[in-house]
Amino acid sequence: MRTWHNPATARRRWLFLAFPPLAALALTLALAVPASAAPVVQTNVHIPISGVVSDSCTGANITFSGDYHIKSQVNYDEGAAGMGVHAHVHGNIHVTGTDDQGNEYIGNEEGETLIDGRVDEDGQTVLQEETSILDTFELVSQGAAPNLTMKVLAHVTLNPNGTITALVQRITTTCQG
Repeated sequence: MRTWHNPATARRRWLFLAFPPLAALALTLALAVPASAAPVVQTNVHIPISGVVSDSCTGANITFSGDYHIKSQVNYDEGAAGMGVHAHVHGNIHVTGTDDQGNEYIGNEEGETLIDGRVDEDGQTVLQEETSILDTFELVSQGAAPNLTMKVLAHVTLNPNGTITALVQRITTTCQG
């Protein structure tokens, strides 16, 4: 069994699977609907996904396709400092793929993203905080290749102009089998 903690290459390869799409969707929903129009907004969408990733266990490139299921709930509150926006996004990914060595894989992921923000009277973001937790992403080999298990935690705080003021990421990758 091999284990890597916080490898830069794993972050670039895998973080796109959970964090950016969830955060972008939730923030778009949160800022697009005024609080007076809908104090709670819920979504439930399926998005087809496909791509190529490098497997850190074997070094092979895996071509995958599947479904990204996103459910979200956005709540609003009014306060002296502006409108509060609170989003909870739950995502599931199910993919199948084949690497360039002929190995077949089934991948499953389940993750959560929590977003808290505040918007002023002019609709400008005053503060945004995001925490994403990719509980476990498992890429299970259907043959002799090792299985890949990954856990991700990310927390981001942005100031009003979108600059990241705090970023914490922890990625743990394990190869088994």
